[in-house]
Amino acid sequence: MMNPSSKINVASSIIPISSPFSMPSRVMLGTATNTQIITSLVVLLVTIAIIAKISIKIYSSAILNNGSKMNLKDIVKILSHWGRT
Repeated sequence: MMNPSSKINVASSIIPISSPFSMPSRVMLGTATNTQIITSLVVLLVTIAIIAKISIKIYSSAILNNGSKMNLKDIVKILSHWGRT
């Protein structure tokens, strides 16, 4: 964080896990370009959409499961079938 224009800070401002923390500081310091800001927002929104779709699929399958508890193997099986449809 001491050098907001370093390659590590630029990368962390685009990676979805760390971008909500590092991009605002880069914007306030004026080191982030408009392209970097837009790229960071687009990557973050796409990641949120993908995680939401996966979570919704797992949750709805778990709610509709009337049998035994679901384990990790069942979740992977559901997700593998979801990719084919």
